[in-house]
Amino acid sequence: MEERRPILIKEFVLGVGITALFFILLALSPALGLATGFVTPLPIAYFYIRLGRPQGLLYFASSVFIAWFSVQYAGVEGDVSFFVVIGALGILLPEFMRRNWGIEKTVMASVASVLTLALALLLYYSWRLATPAMQLIETHIHESLQYSIKFYAEFGMSSEQIESIKENVPEITKTILGLLPSIVVVSASFFAWINVLMMRFLFQKTQIPCPDYGDLAYWKIPDWLVWFVIASGGMMLLPLPEIKLVGFNGLIIFLFVYLLQGFSIVHFFFKKKSVPRFLRTIFYLFLFVYQTLLLVVAAVGLFDIWIDFRKMNRPLKDSTV
Repeated sequence: MEERRPILIKEFVLGVGITALFFILLALSPALGLATGFVTPLPIAYFYIRLGRPQGLLYFASSVFIAWFSVQYAGVEGDVSFFVVIGALGILLPEFMRRNWGIEKTVMASVASVLTLALALLLYYSWRLATPAMQLIETHIHESLQYSIKFYAEFGMSSEQIESIKENVPEITKTILGLLPSIVVVSASFFAWINVLMMRFLFQKTQIPCPDYGDLAYWKIPDWLVWFVIASGGMMLLPLPEIKLVGFNGLIIFLFVYLLQGFSIVHFFFKKKSVPRFLRTIFYLFLFVYQTLLLVVAAVGLFDIWIDFRKMNRPLKDSTV
């Protein structure tokens, strides 16, 4: 144990430094924060596993405190609860991955836990500030829109477009409030899904035990889930605004699930045709630049129920990664 302590101390300090830096970047710049926030759970998961639960939790708490102290000292607004919620996934995912569940259950359990934590923090702030929770959410959405405007400005959006967004902030806020359930669930699920894949890759490279999850090029959701899509679409046809909104939220969530299946099908054909990794990367970046094309990928996932693009009932020769 004495021989191992210096290694743990070195990793503890390194982990705190890296993670605190990620948190600080989240608070300093919209552009850097977007890219950094997406991968922040990755180093947290790595150092949490390397250090073990007690030291790992201490390392995480130390990172949050140092990041919060640094941004406060620099005069930058930084909410410690934001660091906690973003970083919690780096602890929750490894814990659920240790249980050797399927990727679906791992992601759903992590998302449910993160959203429960976020809800608990929201209720705490609502109680402490004596402000209704919905008002806090509306204020946060408004601030996030201002944050997004700053982000667009950093990326060179024209001043006319920026002004147009500013003028429509109230309408945008109202729309986001109505679709908030699906936005939160889809965002958290996509965030968790991507981090599971990155963690699996990192753990395999560093020889940390992790679930196999099989060949995700053959990942498929149950066919009966399509009835939820049909039901959500049917609710949107009803004349009641509240029912329409529920249907719209449901449709977004279930189409997101089919988007993941669409990505699995795309991955299948990339493997089958031996498409180079750099071309795959360009394709995915292209999709996220032109986000309307994501609907095409979701449609591929949905229509796979009837077309069976991968011929799942007939095993193919090329099934290696």
